[in-house]
Amino acid sequence: MFTVAPVWIFLTLIVAGSVEGLCRYRNIGDLPPEIFSYWADWGCYTYTRPDLFAGVQLQASQCYTKYNNTQYAIPGLIWDEKCIPFSHDNETIKKSVERTFHNPETVQRWIRCCLDAEICCKNIMMKSEAKEGLHCPSTWDGWSCFDDIPAGNVYSQVCSQYAYTNKPPQCHHYSSKVCYPNGTWQEQTDYSACDITPRLIFRTLWHMAVLSISIAVCIPAIAIMAFYPTLHTEKLAMVRNLLIILVLRNFFVIIVKGTLILDELTEVGPTLMGKNNWPCRMLSVLEKFFGTAVFTCMLMEGVYLYQMLTNVFRARLRGGLRTTELYVIGFAVTTGVTLAWSLAMALNEKKHCWQVTEGTDFHWIFDGPRLAMLVVNFGLLVRIVYALWSTFNLRQEEQHPAFRTAKAALICLPLFGVPFLLLVVRPDTNDCAIEQFYYTLYYTVEALQGILIAILHCYSEREVKAKFFGKIKWLKQKSCDLFSKRDQRSSSESARRRRPISEISRSSTSRSSIQSRRESETTASTLTTPQVENKERFSFQLPRIQEDDERNISSGSNSNKSPKHRLSIGNMSISSTAANLKQMQDQLPRRHSADETEAGRSEEFFSIDTQGTIS
Repeated sequence: MFTVAPVWIFLTLIVAGSVEGLCRYRNIGDLPPEIFSYWADWGCYTYTRPDLFAGVQLQASQCYTKYNNTQYAIPGLIWDEKCIPFSHDNETIKKSVERTFHNPETVQRWIRCCLDAEICCKNIMMKSEAKEGLHCPSTWDGWSCFDDIPAGNVYSQVCSQYAYTNKPPQCHHYSSKVCYPNGTWQEQTDYSACDITPRLIFRTLWHMAVLSISIAVCIPAIAIMAFYPTLHTEKLAMVRNLLIILVLRNFFVIIVKGTLILDELTEVGPTLMGKNNWPCRMLSVLEKFFGTAVFTCMLMEGVYLYQMLTNVFRARLRGGLRTTELYVIGFAVTTGVTLAWSLAMALNEKKHCWQVTEGTDFHWIFDGPRLAMLVVNFGLLVRIVYALWSTFNLRQEEQHPAFRTAKAALICLPLFGVPFLLLVVRPDTNDCAIEQFYYTLYYTVEALQGILIAILHCYSEREVKAKFFGKIKWLKQKSCDLFSKRDQRSSSESARRRRPISEISRSSTSRSSIQSRRESETTASTLTTPQVENKERFSFQLPRIQEDDERNISSGSNSNKSPKHRLSIGNMSISSTAANLKQMQDQLPRRHSADETEAGRSEEFFSIDTQGTIS
């Protein structure tokens, strides 16, 4: 930091009150106007904010000068072994000062401060009159001019513009200076209330918070519109695209606020905006691009609904703009505006990552087209509301045409961006509370746009609600079934663990008896014939039966009828004719026996008579 060499000031008169024709600089004392101007010019330089200096600051030397036969010590610079008084009117001093600042604007700022000090000296200090009682004299503290006040009071006034690095805020902050009871000023003026950082930090955090909520509401709506095929209509597709642009705009605004703005407000050392590299400038370009894209999408939505709801223009017909044409026009307008702004900033503003446009009119490159789009959309909304009102009035069965029209207008408000027209003009006020309320309201409306569009055009759709509640009902049913099955398994396992041993043995005995009874029934259903050693003996010798039939036929017995046979196997009796025995033979599985004696032995179990009875 700059250090001032100790100086000695020889004054012929130092008094507590102002002396007519003299000016006061801080607590040094009353000085002639020429001597005062040197000290005021030096004070305006040395109290310039440190971030406005490019590097090394000038160091003043102690010089002496005579005024009205009185010698005064004044600040100056040594040049060619001569001491040059520190004055903004001296070209050598002005060039030396200019080399220590970042840009020429700061030099002009320093000169304005010097001129304000001269005005304070001539118009206030030199014209002040002696007052009764003890007073603190009027003085210049290096930034501000304070008039004389009675002792024991606090003097408050609007913060000086030189307390800020850039343009001072529109609303008024107040600095204060204490006048002690003994009639002397507190040397340091309290400029702590001039700090606008707390207000800006709150405003930035609020903006980021509400935009995050908007993103959280819009993303599910976008997914729903993309997932359900029945929602793939042209109208809802445009609404979905508007929500996508809103999400992207909100995302980049949050990134810019979090990485650039908050960093600038909270960091003491070098900041990202101070570095002004190309990534931060590209981030600013993307923020501006998607910010303008939101307005173009709103205009496209307004034109589309106007064509669809009025009889003048109708989408897809000759003379109307198709959806593809609307997208092309919107993209061209957004890209053109963004390129024009980027070119203007690249040629003229090479600082602050293109986030600050104070002192220029470059913001109108964006604000002009955006305002024009809002005005056009407002006109389209008025025309649509008029068409709906006329249509509802023509219907005799319509009982509440005004209500239906108002409802349709309210649904269209967030799509058309009309609420922004109410907030397009910032209130011209000196009250910081009103200004803070305006920004808070504007940021809230900006976030509510996406939330209202998602609710009105997605979440409130009948099909979406039906799908949603149906899914919830299905999940509840699945959960209930899962819990009921688990409860049944746990109860059965618990009951099985609690059964006594006697019951278990009793159930085992009953199961054994049931199994025995089933085996006996199976045995009873078998053939009621003598026991044989081989089950193959039960095979039918159908060829033998066929030979007996042929023998009966040749003997002439019942020559006109086919002999009838009845096969009795245990309790089962099968009646058949000789004509279908061949068919039975084909249907029944044959079991060939290699032992002919076994086959002959099995024939003893069947006796065939000529009356067709097998017993």
